[in-house]
Amino acid sequence: MRVRKSGERIRILGLAGYLALALLLALPLAGCGAKEAPPTGTGGQGQAAEPPGVSPSRGEDRGAIGLTEREKPLIEATNRFAFGLYGHLAREAGGRNVFVSPLSVAIALSMTNNGADGDTREAIASALGQERLDIGEVNRSFQTILQALESEGNGAVVHIANSLWLREGKEFLDGFLQANRQFYGAETRTLDFGGERAAKEINEWVGAATRGKIPQVIQGPIPDDVILYLINAIYFKGGWQHPFDPADTRDEAFRLADGGTKVHPFMKRSGWFDYQETDLFQAVKLPYAGRRFSLVVLLPREGRDLAELHEALSADRWESWMKGFRQRRGTVELPRFKTEYEKSLKEPIAAMGMGIAFDRDRADFSLMAGTPPRIYLSEVKHKSFVEVNEKGTEAAAVTVVEASVSGAAPPTEPFRMKADRPFFFAIVEEGQGTVLFMGSVQEPAE
Repeated sequence: MRVRKSGERIRILGLAGYLALALLLALPLAGCGAKEAPPTGTGGQGQAAEPPGVSPSRGEDRGAIGLTEREKPLIEATNRFAFGLYGHLAREAGGRNVFVSPLSVAIALSMTNNGADGDTREAIASALGQERLDIGEVNRSFQTILQALESEGNGAVVHIANSLWLREGKEFLDGFLQANRQFYGAETRTLDFGGERAAKEINEWVGAATRGKIPQVIQGPIPDDVILYLINAIYFKGGWQHPFDPADTRDEAFRLADGGTKVHPFMKRSGWFDYQETDLFQAVKLPYAGRRFSLVVLLPREGRDLAELHEALSADRWESWMKGFRQRRGTVELPRFKTEYEKSLKEPIAAMGMGIAFDRDRADFSLMAGTPPRIYLSEVKHKSFVEVNEKGTEAAAVTVVEASVSGAAPPTEPFRMKADRPFFFAIVEEGQGTVLFMGSVQEPAE
């Protein structure tokens, strides 16, 4: 048996993958879980006892998003997209950690879809699970959701920011820009993409939007054919409703999928928890302060593995599982961890039905900017960060949609011209093209 020390690269896909998934999915699902009070007079270390005769009601509203019946389908669509995307990434992970914000990706692609038309718009909507919604319904619903999720109090901070970075000299259509400003609060900035500071300026915006957790997402120099970066950033910080006591943290062995073990710090807390178990997994909810957001942990049962859990995972099953939590006394031991994740989403999103958007010959983004040349998506990049410790959780994610034009001149190397041999010259009036003087230099003289 191989033993790895704590300083080595973290490979805790079993818990980390699901901690990460549950954290970001908790945003649209906030307030949906049922609650039961512990028996009167008991509470334990995990949760304070309720006063005699006082019990919180089941389904207690802790700041749930107020959507109309026409807006609720977008939550369902985003969750279907979330599990579909996670399934693709988990299959490609090869034993590595996975951490993604499906909400961030869905927002960025929905903003992009305001510039698409025809089959391209239908393909993006279908991949996002929005095929039964028109673009106006999607925009209005996301406006409501984003405003409701923004939070600076009640123990949790949620900050969502959007921006469009436009190549200087390229004309974009007002309808595309206005829709993203109005419904997504997107900042719009025009940059000289050929300038030395262009990538740095975009990265500074990303760093500020993620409170420094993701300082860089664009690599300079920016390619000549790129005309637009459309960016979503999400930042979350929440302290536990009932923090783990650092004095109870102990180094324990974490069992790796390959049969080895890794010595790693485990947090421990006992008390009352929202809990459930099936023949496939044990599950617990760990609420953040204010109880508007929770971390949901799904742990495969002994004798089962994460691959089986992945196989069973779907939006419909997740919705069913979220209704199965009941108050139960117990002990939770959880690894303390921090991890970063970076992934090009171009291939998985194309596989989910959006391939036409990446096709430089067929993509239709005629509502984004004037044509020709044809605009297509050249990249969708995702970068994320999460840290879970005794105090709570801090997480950030950024999605960058890169739009390019087909048929652009290929990048050229910087030139060098040294007039160290005879040359011709002229003095020309630019308005009418009149040549005032012309001549040649065979031998320069002072």
